[in-house]
Amino acid sequence: DGTESCSNSKISSDIAYCGGKRSCKGSTIKADEARLYGTESGAGSTIIGVPLVEAYGHQSILNAVIDSQVKEIVVKAFGEAAGNGATVICRSGATCSLLCKNSGCLGLEYRCLPGSTCNVSPTQCSEDNTIEEIKGVQCPTRTTGTVKGDETDETTEETEEEKKKIVLKADDWMTLDDDGALKAMDDPDYDPNHAILADSFNCNEEFS
Repeated sequence: DGTESCSNSKISSDIAYCGGKRSCKGSTIKADEARLYGTESGAGSTIIGVPLVEAYGHQSILNAVIDSQVKEIVVKAFGEAAGNGATVICRSGATCSLLCKNSGCLGLEYRCLPGSTCNVSPTQCSEDNTIEEIKGVQCPTRTTGTVKGDETDETTEETEEEKKKIVLKADDWMTLDDDGALKAMDDPDYDPNHAILADSFNCNEEFS
C-alpha cells in the first residue's frame, strides 16, 4: 500500500503523488503539483513553491508547512482533519487560495504576510476569526505575522514556535530536523540517497 514509501525524502518533480499511508511524511517537496491522497501522506512535510496542493487524505498535511514562494498557489484541504497543525504561509506579492471542505481546515493556520493576497473558501470565513464554521465547514485561523526571510521582517523577534516554522530562500533546500531546527542539503547529516529528482514521482509503491 506504499506505507512510508517516500518518507523523509527530498522530492523534486512535476507531480509528486503521495497515495500511500505516510508515503511522503517528513519530506521536502518541490513540484508543480503535490497530490497528498493517503492518510498522513504529507504529515510534517515542507512544501515549497508548489502551485497546487491537494490534501485529500485524512490528516494529509498534519503539522506540515506550505510556503508559497511563487506568485500563486492553491491549497485544497478536503480530507478529514487534513490541515490540523499545518501552516500555510502566503508571502508578499503572492496570491494564495485556500479551499476548505468539512474539517479539512480545522486547526490550520493561514498566515498572510503584508503585501500578500489571501483568498479562502468558504468566503464567509472571516479575517478576524470570529466565524469558526460555515454550514459544517471548519474555517482556518487567519494570522498576519511575519517569518524570517520575508522582506517585510527585519526587526521582529521570533517566538520559539515561529522558529519551528519553515524559513526558506527560494533556491535553497531546507527542512526541519527532529528538534525543529532548520537543516539544509549541505548539512553533514543530509543523505543524498534520499533526494528524488524526476518529472513525476509516484509514492504509492513500497521501495524494495
